[in-house]
Amino acid sequence: MLEAFRWVGEPLSALDVVDLLEGELDMWEAARHIAALEALGVVVVAPVRRRRGQKRADGFDVAYRLELGN
Repeated sequence: MLEAFRWVGEPLSALDVVDLLEGELDMWEAARHIAALEALGVVVVAPVRRRRGQKRADGFDVAYRLELGN
């Protein structure tokens, strides 16, 4: 998963990771992995600019980015 973050170079959500890894993980597994990386300080929530009227993202749609230095 870290390789995916580094390779893409852009914030990724659990859904993005599932798509990128072509279903190797389901969205629940991807979300758990991202949560573990967040707890270790490896990834942080990426700032998101919402357009007017856009609904709030659910937990699987929250994008994360690698923390600087990782």
